[in-house]
Amino acid sequence: MPHAIPYIRFSSSIQQKGSSLERQQKLINDYLKSHPEVELSSLQYQDLGLSGYKGKHLENDLGKLLEAIEAEHIKAGDYILVEAMDRLGRLPELEMISLLHNILKHGVKVITLQDGQEYSNEALAANGGLLYLLAGKVQMSHQHSKQLSERVSAAWVKKRKDAESGKGVKRKAPWWITWNEETERYDLITEEDKQLLNDVFKWYLSGLGERRILARLREVQPEKFGTTDPATVKRWLRNKTSIGYWNDIPDAYPAAIPDYLFYQTQKELARRADGKSQSPRSGHFLCGLVKCGCCGGNFSMRTNKHSRDAMLCSVANKRKDKCTNGKTIPVQVLDWIRYETFGEAVQHIQDNSQSQEAEQELTVVKGRISELEERIDNLIELVAAGSKRTQKIVSKLEGELEELQEEESNLLLQLRNPAETSYADALISGSEMLDEPDLLNELLRKVGYHLAVDGNKIKYKGRVWEYVKWSRKNDCYHLRELTADGDLVSEFTLDVDRGWTSEEIKDLKPQEPTVTNYYALDLSSGKKVEVSPDANAEMIDALRAIDKAIVDSAKS
Repeated sequence: MPHAIPYIRFSSSIQQKGSSLERQQKLINDYLKSHPEVELSSLQYQDLGLSGYKGKHLENDLGKLLEAIEAEHIKAGDYILVEAMDRLGRLPELEMISLLHNILKHGVKVITLQDGQEYSNEALAANGGLLYLLAGKVQMSHQHSKQLSERVSAAWVKKRKDAESGKGVKRKAPWWITWNEETERYDLITEEDKQLLNDVFKWYLSGLGERRILARLREVQPEKFGTTDPATVKRWLRNKTSIGYWNDIPDAYPAAIPDYLFYQTQKELARRADGKSQSPRSGHFLCGLVKCGCCGGNFSMRTNKHSRDAMLCSVANKRKDKCTNGKTIPVQVLDWIRYETFGEAVQHIQDNSQSQEAEQELTVVKGRISELEERIDNLIELVAAGSKRTQKIVSKLEGELEELQEEESNLLLQLRNPAETSYADALISGSEMLDEPDLLNELLRKVGYHLAVDGNKIKYKGRVWEYVKWSRKNDCYHLRELTADGDLVSEFTLDVDRGWTSEEIKDLKPQEPTVTNYYALDLSSGKKVEVSPDANAEMIDALRAIDKAIVDSAKS
């Protein structure tokens, strides 16, 4: 019994969302139902989203199909089922005829399902006009694709020229850019949308992931972002339209965020992709600042209604075979040590902020250098193949790269050591920064601040603390400070901060305000009279001083 081998192809990923795949599969099923003498083969080939005009499908499943025919896995008498002849390709006429000849010479037949036409050695011999019909179809398919390609290329060139000349690009833009009826292009950004997009990038830099960013957006504008998915948020973060680019052309759109913010985000995206940076999974300030001294992983929060919040190694918590550091440390202990140690890091933050403008410029320059290097690397293969046009493009890009590298060197020279911030001022600033814990967390992580926990020891640079135990009797934590060699420096306790319980709050009763009455002796009548504080403030102050002196005298 002959076998039927289906081959399905369409050119773009957009068609995958449409009905092309379903339509082609239905034609195959209908053919098999009406031809019970043909059995469906286990060999089936698909080139989804691959062009038949440029021949990319020959490097994929169609190429494998041809190899299967040569190896006689597909035998004489078998059928290749395709929707139409152009599914096998839209190559130049002679190339398509040659491709079909390589199939038919092995006795394999081709069925075009749209018109039910069979192409085989026998059919061509029996019908002399069939060859001319085949040649006409092949020619029409190729010419259609050629004209379409030329129109698309011309439209692309026009868009590029419009973008370079500042006329903008008439294409649908991301949500933060809206249509302008006057200019008939996408070039309007409201202050509200601009602020929201800035927040999205800053949230990501502060350690939030796409899902948590999306949750915040839905709180603000549920209608606009109700159907958005996390993958779309990541595409926003990579989209250079946010800084006004269309492809590699600047100022095609109004910029919604500063350049430095975009390139800082690209750096963070790369770090997370390499697994070198993880966003804190809990909203607690310490998340991301406490690392495991054994495996280097982040400590995560552990909450329990019967005990105080604590932190533990997230790796050891999930995979004990990957990390053996299973010790939990109370959050209050870690936060106390954080307060003891973060002043130096805050000094670093404040010193860095004095060179913030140069740092931001340097971030942009480094980001553009990285982009140019990637573009040059992508074009090197074409240069090696002898493309003179590409060689000119590469030479131009290399010139731009040299200019950027020189600018980078100049910026590095400009970054000199600023005036040092005192440790006391740093502690005061750090306490003020606690009003914005997400921002302080981000800044501390950027300067490399973290506590390392190994077992019950907490380390920061050369200092070491040991969490000993919780005392049930005294409701306090016992700690020791040690030298780097393990010698005892001091022992101390921290009273457990229990806070107010709901029962205690419920039992609280409002107290009546204390009223103090002041009297003076009326010398004319010999009677004591009440005196209003507002009536004679100086006298009242004197009376208070006398009262205090009498009380102090009685105590001594």
